[in-house]
Amino acid sequence: MADYPSHFPPPLASDYKLVRAPRIRMSKMVSGYQRARTLYACTPTQFSVSFFMPRLMAIEFEQWIDANASRGEFNVYPLRLVKGLVKLSGRFIVNPTDTVKSDGRFWTFTGVLEVRDRTKEIT
Repeated sequence: MADYPSHFPPPLASDYKLVRAPRIRMSKMVSGYQRARTLYACTPTQFSVSFFMPRLMAIEFEQWIDANASRGEFNVYPLRLVKGLVKLSGRFIVNPTDTVKSDGRFWTFTGVLEVRDRTKEIT
């Protein structure tokens, strides 16, 4: 598990959209009523995140993502929540280097970050 480099900007707070994964799955039985099963001990939360940075930092960011986060590895990311900037364990389920926009000077990377438990801060 790698830490998100401190010289990179944290994800933009204006684009946050929190989506909770469904916690219960209904199992169909051959006879009788359906049975409810719990999928997770703690329901993961998905954040839509964007990273906005200049060109040279964008090159370094792409290299860090390719080395540490492109294959679904869990890492520590700083996220702005209600209680401020907190470090949480998460992984990208949509790679931010897949959706990239540029105006020539600045680059915007957009992805979906899945956080295991947003109540557990990594210290």
